[in-house]
Amino acid sequence: MGVKQHASASPPLTIYPELTLVDLLIHDPAGDHNPYDAVPWSRDPLVPTTQDAITVGVRTTTNFESVVIELNSADDTSTTLLKNDSGTWTGTIDPLDGDARYRFLGSLPDTEHNEVTEWFDLPVARWNAVRFTSLATIGTSIEASGNDALLRINTKQRGVLDWEIANGSDDGPPGETCTSGGWTAVLVDGSLALSSELGTITLAVEGCRIGDEISAWRLVWALDNEELLFGTGERFDSLNQRGKAPDIRVYEQYKQQGGRTYFPLPWLWSTRGYGLAIDGKSRISYDLGVTVQDRASATIPTQSGASGRWYFGKPKALVQAYVHDTGRPSPLPVWGYGPWMSGNEWNTDRRVREVVERSVAEGIPASVIVIEAWADEVTFYLFNGATHDVVEGDTAVAADSMRYGTEWPDPAGLVDWLHEQGVRVLLWQIPLLKDVEGHAQHDADLRFVSEAGLAVGTTDGGVYRNRGWWFPNSRAIDFTNPEARRWWFNKRAYLLDEIGIDGFKTDGGEHLWGSDVSTFAGETGDEAANAYPTHYLSSYHAFLREHGHDQPLTFSRAGFTGSQAFPAHWAGDEDSTWVAFRASLVAGLSAAASGIAFWGWDLAGFSKELPTADLYKRSTAMAAFCPIMQYHSEHNEHRQPLADRTPWNVADHTGDATVTDVYRFYANLRMNLVPYLLSLGDEAVTHGTPIMRPLVLEFPHDEEAMGIEDQFLLGADILVAPVLTPDATERNVYLPDAEWFDLWTGAPMD
Repeated sequence: MGVKQHASASPPLTIYPELTLVDLLIHDPAGDHNPYDAVPWSRDPLVPTTQDAITVGVRTTTNFESVVIELNSADDTSTTLLKNDSGTWTGTIDPLDGDARYRFLGSLPDTEHNEVTEWFDLPVARWNAVRFTSLATIGTSIEASGNDALLRINTKQRGVLDWEIANGSDDGPPGETCTSGGWTAVLVDGSLALSSELGTITLAVEGCRIGDEISAWRLVWALDNEELLFGTGERFDSLNQRGKAPDIRVYEQYKQQGGRTYFPLPWLWSTRGYGLAIDGKSRISYDLGVTVQDRASATIPTQSGASGRWYFGKPKALVQAYVHDTGRPSPLPVWGYGPWMSGNEWNTDRRVREVVERSVAEGIPASVIVIEAWADEVTFYLFNGATHDVVEGDTAVAADSMRYGTEWPDPAGLVDWLHEQGVRVLLWQIPLLKDVEGHAQHDADLRFVSEAGLAVGTTDGGVYRNRGWWFPNSRAIDFTNPEARRWWFNKRAYLLDEIGIDGFKTDGGEHLWGSDVSTFAGETGDEAANAYPTHYLSSYHAFLREHGHDQPLTFSRAGFTGSQAFPAHWAGDEDSTWVAFRASLVAGLSAAASGIAFWGWDLAGFSKELPTADLYKRSTAMAAFCPIMQYHSEHNEHRQPLADRTPWNVADHTGDATVTDVYRFYANLRMNLVPYLLSLGDEAVTHGTPIMRPLVLEFPHDEEAMGIEDQFLLGADILVAPVLTPDATERNVYLPDAEWFDLWTGAPMD
């Protein structure tokens, strides 16, 4: 135990007896509550284990000559100088054997007076392996017990094993073998080995104690040398997650997502023929052969218990079973299968008409337009430029009470015109109440929401304010509160009933950071954060159904367990680069492997420099065979060149007129694929089968196909091999054992 000494030219600090508590030294153990990136004046990790070194820091509001951390533990009291970097002082505490406390002391120049913070408690978590010593059959369950833990395996339903870890002891009846439901259980070196005609699996359990309480369980299982692991939600880093440590936490990582994701799922499956789903909404941490190559584990907080289900079968059947249990998707309307067009800078009636008229003139079909920049950027239910008399409380607004501005002079007329062109309309949404003042209607809305308690709160009875970088300090509407849902959608009903909108782009949903977050339904912390997207999307789907849309369509980025039931989803924010193209393909395949059927991406990326002609054409070809085909661009301050990812704008920018020709070809091909896509959509709705499929789903015994993440199947019949590198004129394609024909020529392929 000890504190690492940082090199410093400052002299050692003398501790004086008279200390004062001031705010010149600022330290918050939780920092800004970001679940991944700790600020320098926080503690990381917040709750360390006995194996973790701990980074701590303090921010100063004046110039200190030196700052030290004083650490007090059961074994020692020590002080160590911290390292200064522009007023932020940081240091590292070596792993601790037990709980401790610490404070910071600062020495001001030319004085013998010290500034001091309060004492901060430092709990330390300790992991211990559970050694099962007792095994018994109780009803339809196999129960293994040992020190601290009871592992219950229910064999009642064929093809699955329901499991639960609970507090237990080692005083159960002795036994090393038992049977139930065709399964044989044997204790082997303190672990539980289960076997049947469906397969064999070996389980172990570890418990994490903080003080006298068990704070988390770790479910451990053995891996074979050759098995691959898929799932855990939409992942950008790899289709096969073996050798990774995916984290189950809804999070907005703006571009270059790496191992983070908007849409995690506590669910995975193996090429060995099993799947593992974990119940609840907790932040699960997997270790899939990272620490120990032949061992996988899932760390599960005990906040809402530790339970789940093992599935057994072939890959496609595993995915179908999981989707059956957590929510099959609702049908996509037929117009959702055509090409989509979107651009953040289409912020007026005139601009929307221009891009649609140009698309028609170019002979490029489109069935959906997403209008992002339609609203006033404050209420997000009033059109920009529209005014009306302030409506108090939960009174609905009406279209005929509006005085529309020049930006959107006649929204209902625009929607009628778009429908005449065969184009359906989605409007952008965000589940936040923006932190602005001076807008009369928004001020009235904030008063009502605050008085009625309709926003997400904190455990101390306060109102949660968004701690993320996007829409900072905003309130998040609490979709678990029926009154909040009623108020929220009452304000938006006119968009469906009078304007004629067809659906919504339900952006965001990743805004809840911190253990103190609390919802009306009683969810707190990470559970509230993970559950929020599903509440958000299910509420919008219910809203659409209530207003006559039997096949509701939203377009969402965030998700969690159950969100796949509310289509559709897209991969989030990416640059227009080949690297992002490849990552987006992996995201689509991993989403499909996780049971997310209706998925798309911003073809060729939406951010920064416009894509090259080559990248745009290759991305278009790939996107035409995705469940959703869409182009989109982010806001660019309307600078030149325009950021639009329309094919003609990319063609003009690159000087390559064939960009428009290629996009036209694939957009028309897409329209011809709609009947096939409809049949795949029916299969997704009926059976839970993804539309876009990794090869392993259809060819589970093909070892070569298992690891392929640069090809995919559209349904069972179309194999797609995108070109993922610049200036390529050919690529290798792997054909699994089947009868294949060239889509363009009809010629058989070997």
